[in-house]
Amino acid sequence: MAEQPVQPDAVDDDQLTRLLASAYGAPAIRHEYRQDLAGRLDHEFAASFPIVDRKGTPKSVLSGASEGVADSAAVEAPQVLKLKPRRRRLAIAVAASILLAVAAVTDPPAFAAALHVLVTTFKEVVNAVRGNDSATGDVNSGSASAGRNFDNIGKSEPVDPAAAPEPSSTETVVASAPKAETANKEDKSPARIKAAHEILNQPEWNAFDKPLAEAELSQRLDDELSKIWAANGIQPVEKATDAEFMRRLYLDLTGRIPSVSEAEDFLEDPAPNRRERLVDRLLVHRDHATHLAGVWRTILLPDGVDLSRLGGTAKFDQWLADRFAANVRYDQIVRELILAQGRVSESGPLLFYAALKLNPEELAARTSRAFLGVRMDCAQCHDHPFDQQLSQHDFWGFAAFFARISRPQGKMEATSPVLQVRDNDRGEVKIPQSDEVVPPRLPQAAADAQDSIEGPGRRQQLAEWLTSPHNGQFAKAIVNRVWANLFGRGLVEPVDDMRSANQPIAPAVLDILSRDFVASGFDLRRLHRAIVLTKTYQLSSRSKDNDPARGIQFAQMNVKSFTAEQLYDCIAVATRQSQVAAGPADVPGLERFGDMSRQEFISQFRAPDGQPTDYHAGIPQALTLMHGSLIHDATDLASSGLLKSLEAPFFTDSQRVDTLFLSTLSRYPEAKEREVMLKAVSAATTDLERQQALGDVLWALLNSAEFTFNH
Repeated sequence: MAEQPVQPDAVDDDQLTRLLASAYGAPAIRHEYRQDLAGRLDHEFAASFPIVDRKGTPKSVLSGASEGVADSAAVEAPQVLKLKPRRRRLAIAVAASILLAVAAVTDPPAFAAALHVLVTTFKEVVNAVRGNDSATGDVNSGSASAGRNFDNIGKSEPVDPAAAPEPSSTETVVASAPKAETANKEDKSPARIKAAHEILNQPEWNAFDKPLAEAELSQRLDDELSKIWAANGIQPVEKATDAEFMRRLYLDLTGRIPSVSEAEDFLEDPAPNRRERLVDRLLVHRDHATHLAGVWRTILLPDGVDLSRLGGTAKFDQWLADRFAANVRYDQIVRELILAQGRVSESGPLLFYAALKLNPEELAARTSRAFLGVRMDCAQCHDHPFDQQLSQHDFWGFAAFFARISRPQGKMEATSPVLQVRDNDRGEVKIPQSDEVVPPRLPQAAADAQDSIEGPGRRQQLAEWLTSPHNGQFAKAIVNRVWANLFGRGLVEPVDDMRSANQPIAPAVLDILSRDFVASGFDLRRLHRAIVLTKTYQLSSRSKDNDPARGIQFAQMNVKSFTAEQLYDCIAVATRQSQVAAGPADVPGLERFGDMSRQEFISQFRAPDGQPTDYHAGIPQALTLMHGSLIHDATDLASSGLLKSLEAPFFTDSQRVDTLFLSTLSRYPEAKEREVMLKAVSAATTDLERQQALGDVLWALLNSAEFTFNH
């Protein structure tokens, strides 16, 4: 019998009970004073940084809920009820209601997934009805010159639009190839399968002949986005301040905030190119490599798997970090992962195979999502419901490339660290509930892949096709992921749903970046540098009004909640519980691998994958921040390295408050903030009372909304 999933409510109840019990004997906290400080900071932050979710709905930074809505589930459900009562929709609604009722009783997680699919389906039905009307709209009405929307952040010379390659409107994500005909099966095959395997007449995708100059690349991206803003009447916000840019860059490139010394060095640097110099310094820091390793571990390894039975993730993380630190070509990293062989306990990349239990269908699903940005697994049990170019045979043809990996006989419920992964000459996949064997076939291929003793194996053929410089989808998928990590949402959203019906916000931007990325030799470091040095990335997240369209079209930086990893690392850096070493990649940074207390903290705070702009902290997480051991040790006089350093007699109270702000918010306090904080600190009559007051200020800053968001 399959193991029953743990329900979220039960997890929250357990966490809540444990946190309340652990805080029972904790020292008394002056709640009124601390909550007052935190409240002032939160309301100031909420007024300056409007937040919207991925759908453009305004949200409250204090509660995380959409404004005027009690529960996110209640937002989408009424969309079904608002449909006009046409017979076709009524029939669908009745059938859907019956299915949902059954799913809700038998399998609540399946109920939630089904509800999401149904809402998406109804949206597409509505959009199809309205399509003829909206298609006639003139999107260029009122358009301005390409550089007009950057008036507030500097002049820019427009680049000739003809110089930028036009993205192909006929290019598809995954085109199915014609299925080889067999006399005994031709009459039994549905017409749908045959149609899905038609060769699409597509132009060949090619990279630039040579990479663009870095300044030209960033400028082209800005110009293309400026055209979109002008066409839609959107005025971008102002340029981010140095402090805002610095904190954002540290979080996006290294996964942590700057230390006090790092913040002071940048803010006091008079050089006009200090931002560019900071980018170059962070891209070679070890923390950049370990941060990217954590990001890609989340993408590649499934949730809910006990990886400790396989030796943990330390070797996998280290393998990834070493390659990012050496700036190994992205296509080479993917090839090494796909072609990994050996014993699981002795090889980092083999954790990818072991975590997925060597199951061809799971490996195919994860590979297509991670490296192609395509949800091929939606066609695992039936033809893809929203992408007519993906059939069930397409998915299993892709899965067949992983069918000839050595594995024990029978169904594997778990893997062992002593298991050896290697290719052999046998192994096939079948359509579920049938005896039909599906041969390996690459997307867009005209025929099945050939198995031969002297020729390349199945995984070798897959790796060569996947990482080919002519595979535009491979390049677009990684470009879209990097963009999403930096901006809080992808050019195509969600990042693993890059089908033809889900077009990018800025097609030319995705096309230019992808072609240049391949021409540069799949250089990830150059890709990050080009994006963060655009004027678009350097826009502020502050605005005088709340217009969700600006965030969706990147005319204003999206406010992103911390990942669980970022939250732990930022608390450790802010309170000096972890030492940070500056310098090149061979100088150690934060110790992120093998830290059990860090892993325990991350398990409590991990947000759903692909929702960086949504706030997910609930009561258990809030209690952890207020009363958990990490915050308690950080603000306790006996254990806080930061508070101990402020005991030095040569510090003034004003300097102590400045240090606390730099440590946590990466900026100096404003005049009103300094006045409030100094009033509390100056009221102390003894050194002990002063240290306690500084501890209260630190607690309030760590629990403020501004600290736990990347803006």
